[in-house]
Amino acid sequence: MLKSPSVNSTSEWPTEGGEMAAVVRGHDWSGTPLGSIDQWDASLRIAVSTALDSPIPTIVLWGSDLLQIYNDAYRPILGLRHPAAMGQPTQACWPEVWHFNEPISPCDGHRPARPSGRPGIRY
Repeated sequence: MLKSPSVNSTSEWPTEGGEMAAVVRGHDWSGTPLGSIDQWDASLRIAVSTALDSPIPTIVLWGSDLLQIYNDAYRPILGLRHPAAMGQPTQACWPEVWHFNEPISPCDGHRPARPSGRPGIRY
């Protein structure tokens, strides 16, 4: 069951078990656009906790760079890309499939336009 992440205590967050939770705790996030883990907002912490707690391969793509945070079940999908993939922009990790992920990447702080010109996700 998903544990509600405490917004005030980050020394032991994420509290989920598993190797990737330990990697998230130990990663130097201050060198990424996400900033120090103790400054993450509640929505990011909840998304990460949900992913880490899932038995299904799950990856969180966050921010304008779609920085990757993934769970233990997703790790085998990465193969040799792990551990460098943690906190890495999706485009840098998966350049060969960027065309697939690019439509979810914000453009100038806005969601990409559909071919109709209306805001939304391009497919």
